[in-house]
Amino acid sequence: MKIMSLVKKIVCAIALMAISTTHGITRLIGISNRTDAHAGIKAPIISIAGTEYTGIPITDPMVGAKIKTFKDLKLPVTVTITYPDKAINEGKPYTIEIKELTAEEQDLKGQKCGTGTKVIQAWLTQFNKNDAKTCCVTLAKNAFSKSGDSFEWQNVLLALANNPKYGTTTGVSGLPFLFGVAPWTTTKAPWDDTLIENPADEPEKTPKQFTHVWETGPEKGYTGLKVMQGNPAWMGDKITLNMLPKKGCDNIVHIYNNSPYIINIIRDIREGTGGDFKKLLPPWSATPWVMAWIPTVPSANFKPRDQVSAIKLCALYAPDPTCPKPLPRIMPILRTAGSAEFSYNQGIPFEGSTKGMMDELKSLYTSEMSDLLGESSLKDLMPGIDDTQYVVDDASFRIFTFDNQKGETYIQKCAYGKSTQTCTAYQKVAAPNTNPQFGYYKLIISKDPTKDGIKLDLSPAPYETVLEIKN
Repeated sequence: MKIMSLVKKIVCAIALMAISTTHGITRLIGISNRTDAHAGIKAPIISIAGTEYTGIPITDPMVGAKIKTFKDLKLPVTVTITYPDKAINEGKPYTIEIKELTAEEQDLKGQKCGTGTKVIQAWLTQFNKNDAKTCCVTLAKNAFSKSGDSFEWQNVLLALANNPKYGTTTGVSGLPFLFGVAPWTTTKAPWDDTLIENPADEPEKTPKQFTHVWETGPEKGYTGLKVMQGNPAWMGDKITLNMLPKKGCDNIVHIYNNSPYIINIIRDIREGTGGDFKKLLPPWSATPWVMAWIPTVPSANFKPRDQVSAIKLCALYAPDPTCPKPLPRIMPILRTAGSAEFSYNQGIPFEGSTKGMMDELKSLYTSEMSDLLGESSLKDLMPGIDDTQYVVDDASFRIFTFDNQKGETYIQKCAYGKSTQTCTAYQKVAAPNTNPQFGYYKLIISKDPTKDGIKLDLSPAPYETVLEIKN
């Protein structure tokens, strides 16, 4: 009996360990505080209950200024906003509660996020929770971090700003401040900046520089790529069990779109639909921590003319309405080849419409949060995006890894014809010398200097600078 009891305890302990390694706890990673003095109203004091953070500073209005970040504030968290003017809320603090909704609460409130995500909600305790702000945060967790920090992706940012319509209405919309929450990637420099001028995992002396100068919007006059926070860990649905990086596969960690085009990226895998994703990247943007694992193709079965499990990528632009001839659409370019491998998809409409992908992106990077942060909104970053987008240069790329001993990763460039698609070798990259179980790459997408279109540069990213958070 004692032995059986011991066995049960061991089993329970293992079960608890399994749970603890597959479900991370979301933390408040930072506060953007833009509630400065204005219109005769003195700036409030922003504090976090139960912590040493009793005066969150005003966020520097300069684009690229760092938010106030915290190292280990696990949700739930209580934030107070107290105005010196005793006539505002009778001198009492406003209280914002930020928490992760349970499955039961999500069902009750009708708040749902997509597969592989969870709902985070923030609300003022003085008002009805129907006025709460919500966002979706990934369930992805780093299973291999040497520091034991599993929160590279499960973070949320609170944004506070002055309400220009204060006093003109009642309820939440009539408060002296506005607030919102959004998923946030990491406090690791330079990803807590709005714009970056060089790849994040290289020294500042690197010769590769992003020289785009913003001509409009709040970023006007500044140089660099816009950091698309809150869109990390693309994962592969249940096939990864939310654990990243994917064991036995190489992973694209950061993607830099150093081009004027919208980039469409999808992943198809031979196992079925469990590991696919469909994403859009704005022009002149950097997307950190996407953790997109690269499909592996059995080298013995590889046939260059056939479709392979791959990450597929192409550049989009809105056509000139006066264009005299029809242009190639994105859907046939990404679907033409490979009916043999993807026979299960035949006759099923392509689900990755640009409208659907834009809706998903907007849910992570809302116009409301852009306003609160003083940044350009998605509609300004991606003007005119809809399902009539066309492919630049009539071409797409596909990225895959061979399962040979060398573990080389390949990029092919595929040209689209009237009824066929011809793919040729574009780049071959040796396996990163990083970790025996996985490797890391960064992908830099640039405008082709010789013509309309893009060029790709896939290169290993240093393991030591990718995996660890350094506040």
